Amino acid sequence: MQVAAVLARANAAIAQNIHYKLGQGGMNPGSPTPGHDGQCDCSGFVAWCFGMSRHTSDQFYVHFNGGWIETTGVWTDVGQSVGIFEETSKRPGAVVVYPDEHGHEGHIGIIVDEQRVVHCSHGNDTKYGNAIQITPLTVFSNNPKTRFGWLVGLQDTFSLAAAVGPNYRSLTPNGFFSSNPSDTSVKRSIRTNNPGALNISNWQKNFPGYAGVTQPDHAGNVTTIYVTPEHGTAAWYNLLTDRYGYGEDGSFTLANLAKKYAGVSSTTDPAVTAYVKGWRKWSGNVLNKDSVTHLDKDDEVLLLAKAMFGHEIGDTSPLNDDQIITGVSLKRAGELPPH
Repeated sequence: MQVAAVLARANAAIAQNIHYKLGQGGMNPGSPTPGHDGQCDCSGFVAWCFGMSRHTSDQFYVHFNGGWIETTGVWTDVGQSVGIFEETSKRPGAVVVYPDEHGHEGHIGIIVDEQRVVHCSHGNDTKYGNAIQITPLTVFSNNPKTRFGWLVGLQDTFSLAAAVGPNYRSLTPNGFFSSNPSDTSVKRSIRTNNPGALNISNWQKNFPGYAGVTQPDHAGNVTTIYVTPEHGTAAWYNLLTDRYGYGEDGSFTLANLAKKYAGVSSTTDPAVTAYVKGWRKWSGNVLNKDSVTHLDKDDEVLLLAKAMFGHEIGDTSPLNDDQIITGVSLKRAGELPPH
């Protein structure tokens, strides 16, 4: 098995709404997710990622604990190279593990890169609502007994970028971007590189830069994730030009845009009033309900974008002007990178 395949399986399990339960998961390597009834623990997740059942016939594990891939067994195996793992350095595809000790459960995950690990834990479940996440190595680095192991026979020729998921970045030098769309401590439109906070729709799945979706929020909103904020800005501009039908040389008043945005038929609807009020505020009170935006004028598009993006987060957008205009310009020219 290739490291790329292991990390691709791990990455695919992150947004599958799996919750932590000790002793669950990892019994069926052919299952589309590692969980059993939506539940999994750290060892079950790791076994599944490697395409094997956590119940093994390997003789070391049979004699050590009855044939189970679990933290203390793997930790011992790594230290002695007597089973299916051998000791290695910290590198992508390696397991990182510490044993049960003093009444506390051990833990195991798979190294993604020099700084990060993908793992299934109760802490992830509590913080993110999903037990499987890519996080810093902190919980392992803080344990002096941590070891790194390599599954015997695992091939490590791979493209890390392809294996671990989207290449989050900015298309503008020194531009802002988010590389952690799962960090719920950050406003949704910022962490998803989706400054317009567009909820998922079929057209976005085929739009350049699409990287996935968030878990539903308390209101059931599922927000699209983009690889760059410029892609997210381009999607917002596409919403106006193509989906709303204004065209790239079209124009509209703020009130009429708010009506489409709210999905209502009257410009006096309370939702329209609320949008106009918010957009006006984050335009520095430059825009009002009768203000006209021409979609072929960069200065007007920039002002509208900053107003709408600011309203979504309740603060000034972290995107600089060049990022916004770059996203718009690349969409106009049909030159957005596909990923």
